Amino acid sequence: MLFRSGSIVLLGQLIVWHPFPRFPLEVPVSPDASVYAIALLLALASGLLFSIVPVRQVLRASPYQIVKSGSRETAGRRLTVRDLLLALQIAICAVLVTSSFVAVRGLSRSLHSNFGFNPQNVMLVETDLAMSGYRGDQEPSMQKRMLEAAAAIPGVESVGFEARLPLGGGGFSAAVFTEQTTDLRPSTAAATAMRFNSSPGFIHAAGTVMLAGRDFTWHDDKDSPRVAVVNRELARKLFGSSGAAVGARFKLRDGSRVQVVGVVEDGKYMSLTEDPELALFLPILQAPMSETSLVVRSHRDPQQLAAALRSTLRNLDSGLPAFIEPWDQNLALALFPSRVATVALGVLGAMGAMLSLTGIFGM
Repeated sequence: MLFRSGSIVLLGQLIVWHPFPRFPLEVPVSPDASVYAIALLLALASGLLFSIVPVRQVLRASPYQIVKSGSRETAGRRLTVRDLLLALQIAICAVLVTSSFVAVRGLSRSLHSNFGFNPQNVMLVETDLAMSGYRGDQEPSMQKRMLEAAAAIPGVESVGFEARLPLGGGGFSAAVFTEQTTDLRPSTAAATAMRFNSSPGFIHAAGTVMLAGRDFTWHDDKDSPRVAVVNRELARKLFGSSGAAVGARFKLRDGSRVQVVGVVEDGKYMSLTEDPELALFLPILQAPMSETSLVVRSHRDPQQLAAALRSTLRNLDSGLPAFIEPWDQNLALALFPSRVATVALGVLGAMGAMLSLTGIFGM
């Protein structure tokens, strides 16, 4: 009955579980009483069936004879097949349970590892200016107004725009060529990097560590020489080190020369399990995008900050579509496999430990 009640509670929680708040997911689960009744009968039948043999042995045994021969048998007792099986069972259970909990600890650490950015205390505002009719030079002008308005909200520490957030489920890739390369076919590229279109302030707002050089400024626009910020892995691959990368140049597929003005730490861009990836950050004023995410870092209450952001954007443009959510909540989809694996391994490890203890005690 206790198992049945626990199962019903767990199934009830599964029905109301929403792992992705932005995308409602319903799992209709209706427990069937007949299934539980059959399971209960099978459990009782198997318990009675496998207990008949040891019960018969106990009933046939004479307590007097056991006590009388106990000391003599103990002194000269030899190892039996049952003893070997018991030792083997203990060893296998110890290995399996230990492996399970080691795996759980590793997965748990991966959920709190360094992503190359810090999603804590950050609110995201996803917008698409094209949906509100902004075109051409209107887009960067409006984005700058949004940044300035968000930065003026009390309690906001830093703000920035990003077209494709790391671990956001999508992204662009860019072929990178050395400055001396004249044949700009993909096969001659020195590297292929993940490309991000960022505004001034995004690196600071994201909590990404700047290793060398500088961040973008509002002077890095379409009328200025093209610049970029690269991560440490791309700097090492193209120029040998982070220090040598600052001030160096490379080419993009369109033939434009780009100067590296900064180097940031490596991060996770597509998944938690990926090997160190190459990343390239371009100024959003030189590579404009209408669909962006406003990154707002603040230690204010999330609900109060969301309300302030919504009111601020409404004052700028009442028709601007905006979806506001905390960054760590936005990462639910990217972290979902690791979280499910961690919980599943933890439950299986606990069940394995209980079963092994029960089995060893029975032996």
